Amino acid sequence: MTYSEFKQLVLSYFKEQLGHSVKISIQPVIKNNHVTFDGLLILESGCNATPSLYLNYYYDKLKNGADIESVLRLLLDTYQSNKLTENIDVRFFTEYENVSGRILYKLINASQNKELLQEIPHIKFLDLAIVFYCLVSTNDVGSATILIRNQHLSLWNVTPDMLHQQAAYNTPRLMPPKLIDMNSLLQEFAPDFIDSNSFTPSPLYVLTNSEKLYGAAAILDARILKNFSITKNNDFYILPSSIHEVLLFPANQQFNPAELNKMVQEVNQTQLSREDVLSDHVYYYSLQEQSIQIISEPITDSTCTRNHKAAHTS
Repeated sequence: MTYSEFKQLVLSYFKEQLGHSVKISIQPVIKNNHVTFDGLLILESGCNATPSLYLNYYYDKLKNGADIESVLRLLLDTYQSNKLTENIDVRFFTEYENVSGRILYKLINASQNKELLQEIPHIKFLDLAIVFYCLVSTNDVGSATILIRNQHLSLWNVTPDMLHQQAAYNTPRLMPPKLIDMNSLLQEFAPDFIDSNSFTPSPLYVLTNSEKLYGAAAILDARILKNFSITKNNDFYILPSSIHEVLLFPANQQFNPAELNKMVQEVNQTQLSREDVLSDHVYYYSLQEQSIQIISEPITDSTCTRNHKAAHTS
């Protein structure tokens, strides 16, 4: 079955299951790193919002051997489990005072999102961009967010700097940074993998946030980076494992930054969905300078490249 045939079958199936009075369409949705998905949009009477089901994921299940009946049923079950039962009052978004307490920031790749960055307020950070979103709600199923665009700033009469100050205050408050060593993480999620009687902390740490959503932005918190460096009595590398988390480990001469860059690039190409990729570069935190640097060669005074002070949050 071709992808085009699959999309038509999905439309027919949902119309049959939900009735022809329900508005059903497939619309392209541009995600991070200019990745485009086909979103199945369903609007039932009395509801002005709907979860977006990305058909590309479900077609992959079909290609990987799932039968069409189970894929269609999964789509329907997912929609029914996440659909809204009443209208969302979007008027709250017209006043800055209503949303200011829920404005957060995240990090995305600057070069992979050039077109998007023309439409949204942002601040450059190394090879990345700090962008802003409104956290509408969060629950066991997931989080509802709205990306803040230039027209929102015009409506609210605020500047990107004002937005940044607000997000720097809100982000660690609503999504506190979470730093945990890799062995503790493995022990938590795979207790049989590590013998608790011989447990030792790992030199590799995961930095994310409490929701594990856009957690790579935790590197903007200068206190986290400085405290980690002081605790380890060393500078450290930052591996951008995804937009949701980064990996930290103390600097050691046995690590070749060029090889680390190559490893990150291979993981990005083979293990991550493209929309989750943050960067192909490894970073280096210097305690003396209290800054993050993009590196491409072994660290020396002459080979450190661009650097950026981490932002203090309060």
